[in-house]
Amino acid sequence: MALTYGGTFRNQIIDGITGINPSPRYLKQSNVVLEIWSGSAPSVSTASTGTKLSPSIALSTVGWNAASAGIAALSGAINFTGAATATAGYFRVIDNNGTSYGDATTKVLFQGTVGVSSSGADLIMSSTSVVSGNTATISNFSIKQALSNGSIKLSDTLANDIVDMIVGGTSIDFGTATEFRFYSGSAPSNANTIPTGTLLLQAYPQLGSWSAASGNAAALVANTMSSGNETVGMATGTAGYCRIVDGASTSRVIQCSVGTSGTDVITTSTSVVAAIGHPITAATLGY
Repeated sequence: MALTYGGTFRNQIIDGITGINPSPRYLKQSNVVLEIWSGSAPSVSTASTGTKLSPSIALSTVGWNAASAGIAALSGAINFTGAATATAGYFRVIDNNGTSYGDATTKVLFQGTVGVSSSGADLIMSSTSVVSGNTATISNFSIKQALSNGSIKLSDTLANDIVDMIVGGTSIDFGTATEFRFYSGSAPSNANTIPTGTLLLQAYPQLGSWSAASGNAAALVANTMSSGNETVGMATGTAGYCRIVDGASTSRVIQCSVGTSGTDVITTSTSVVAAIGHPITAATLGY
């Protein structure tokens, strides 16, 4: 299964990557709570349905293991007293401030499924049968970050850092030392492998070059790498894909498409010539 993120929260995560908001430590905020409900989960922007089975469990003191393969798991079980009797079906993580990170209507940061061990659910309980007044146990709860969304692919290191940022660890600030690297040929299958083809271009946007995220994406601010600010070609060839690399930690990689229209990174021409200026006119970072 996969977590469902609220649009506001997705924007906040992207702003964490670009450096607009690098260290929010979402789940360490005192106002962020976990709730368990019966039934099937509604959409993130819809009010909770079913019966609330748990109290609002503060996550600010909950321990998490360091992320691996884009997943961070609880470092220990969470016990709570059942607030009602029913079968647990889904959970919600809610920002009770309702204005900073959560959905504008429901305050939900993200939600997911509840099940028992081997069910494949996002949150694991010793039993999904919750009884009012009795102790119930959350034995495992994992925060996941997808490594791929269409042409956008993240390296394991960046995915891990995003999850660590969510649970309260590493800040990313990806935008302060970003490099755009154009390579010839077809893109590798994932962002963890050594780049293939010829490195044709390295371009460096100015600090603060990303807009605040909206609609689950952030855009490169206009003209930061347009004519007059471009980087000259390092070699001659046709750009086939792009890697956006955090210069401060080069294992943080976003692999994406490049072209003259309809791609993640837009350039005036995919034909790069050594020692000739080559503008990047637009780029979008989203998932």
